[in-house]
Amino acid sequence: MLAPGTMGDQRDSLDFAAFNLDPALDFSGNVTLSDGENVEIQSVFTLLQEELKIYTPEKVTEITSVGAKTLKSLAHDLYTIKPAMIVEGGGTNHWFHNDINNRSMILLMALTGNVGKSGSGFNQYTGQYKVWLSGLGKYGMILKARPQNGTLFVWAHYDAQLWRLGKNFPELATAIEKGTITKLPNGVAVSADPKTGWAYNYYLLIQSLAKKWMPVYPKPPKRPKAMIIWRANFLNQGKSGHRTKEWFADETLLELIVNIDFRVTSTGLYSDVILPAATWYEKFDIETTPMHPYLQAQSACIKPLYESRTDFDIFKDMTRRLQDESKKLVASGEWNGKWNDTEKKQVIDFTTIYDKFSAGGKLETDVQAVKFILEKSPMMYPNPDEYRQNKKAFAPEMQKLIEGKLFTGDVSGYLDGLIELIKEAPIPFPAAQYKRPLVPFAENVEQKLPWPGGGKLASEKVEVAPGVKMPKLYAKKFLGMIAPKTLTGRQQFYIDHSYFLASHNELPIYQEPEYDLLPDGKTPAPLKFNSPHGRWGTHSTFRDIDVLLRLQRGEVIIMMGTEDAGTRGIVDGDVVSVFNQYGRMVCKVKVSPDSPDLVLAPPSPIFPMKITYEP
Repeated sequence: MLAPGTMGDQRDSLDFAAFNLDPALDFSGNVTLSDGENVEIQSVFTLLQEELKIYTPEKVTEITSVGAKTLKSLAHDLYTIKPAMIVEGGGTNHWFHNDINNRSMILLMALTGNVGKSGSGFNQYTGQYKVWLSGLGKYGMILKARPQNGTLFVWAHYDAQLWRLGKNFPELATAIEKGTITKLPNGVAVSADPKTGWAYNYYLLIQSLAKKWMPVYPKPPKRPKAMIIWRANFLNQGKSGHRTKEWFADETLLELIVNIDFRVTSTGLYSDVILPAATWYEKFDIETTPMHPYLQAQSACIKPLYESRTDFDIFKDMTRRLQDESKKLVASGEWNGKWNDTEKKQVIDFTTIYDKFSAGGKLETDVQAVKFILEKSPMMYPNPDEYRQNKKAFAPEMQKLIEGKLFTGDVSGYLDGLIELIKEAPIPFPAAQYKRPLVPFAENVEQKLPWPGGGKLASEKVEVAPGVKMPKLYAKKFLGMIAPKTLTGRQQFYIDHSYFLASHNELPIYQEPEYDLLPDGKTPAPLKFNSPHGRWGTHSTFRDIDVLLRLQRGEVIIMMGTEDAGTRGIVDGDVVSVFNQYGRMVCKVKVSPDSPDLVLAPPSPIFPMKITYEP
């Protein structure tokens, strides 16, 4: 019998009381299945308790250096103080095993009843993203693209160089299983034997690519030949930076590098073509952040200087030139102008690519592109019934737009009005205005709906204007493509998946850290080597301006903990050699009491480039 709210159950409710059910969270014993088979089972909560038994406050102190008394006090406060919230910064989730870090914090909130209530939950501080604007994903050309994970792209092509083996992903997985491939082109071992540690992990990674769980393009035996890099210092941000640099410097590997940016970064130094882009103060654009429910605009203070152009204008012109050249090749009989994308089962016609990018000429300016995104974004449309009940929560100018434009069917005029408002100041999202303060998953908790999308309600819509329908559930408005529900219909903290079971990651519990090796490739390095966020700039942006240069030492440094430095006879300002299996660098030391491990600061104040060595 399926539990209420689980996948396949039609009741679509987590209200156990309504079905006279009282789940046994803590259970270990035998049960009889529907086919008569008797099996031994253990509840996830029971399993979690058993896994955590060894982690006494004293044991955790040994691992973390946080005092047992502090740990007990924190645990007591988290259990007794309601509501409680965890706000994660842009750092914890960057570390190895970051998924377990996040799952652990989410689990703490669930165990203490701090989900779906005002002032509670697991929240994250992060930067400016268009996370609320799901209309961006409805832009036709984006849907036809091949999004992929940048770190995985670099590993597969630049580091492991799987294309050199002349096989596709399924063939590679099979060859590893048969033992005909035991090393990858970069020299690392690979094996289908679970006892071989990282060699087995690499096999699992290749197997996942073979099963299309994660996308990488182009697929081996093909390899990248060109890169168009937009608004990113890829040489800085791409993992395995030493491999990326090799590719950037070798025209037999990467034949063309196009860099779209407003600065000449280290990526720009290796680029064949730099297309100068407008800065934030030379264009009109929209921004949002997961931290607050406001729509804000970037307005042009001045026109783009010299040859620089806005991002949208650059891409629009690129598609126009591609279309024009494609038509010439078709006319000369050299090409049919089409590319058959067998992976996504679509045909891209380059003779019409500009027409599609500009929506038939309707999207010619940045403002028109913004309007398109807002038009497709459910967060722009308040639920009519809820609006009327909470009308006083809206500013007079918003009431005028909603009642005088939106509800009369003039959606275009409504959106034009919104754009004019955000040119003056940020505005709350109309769909969120009367729900502030926003509480993630409040609907799931209050209405006892399946996680995360509400089950059947995920597909229900409400008419917000004549002929315009948007999702009824608030979560579906801003999370867009979330699934209607998980396998259990709840937040799942036990992942019953072969990969997670093999790596003992099925529950969010402590994992032993990985260690880099010394140059002999065998001896574990005595110190950790990390590259955290720099403190004197916005990532690598603007770090070379005078006011920020005055805040740092102006040269490459590493930060070393006071105790680590003392045991090695190192004092602040000493020049040291830092090395591991990947390479060596010479720089000065900054001794800091807040650095328990060896940490590398960005190596150049002029053209910063983080060097991150993955284990």
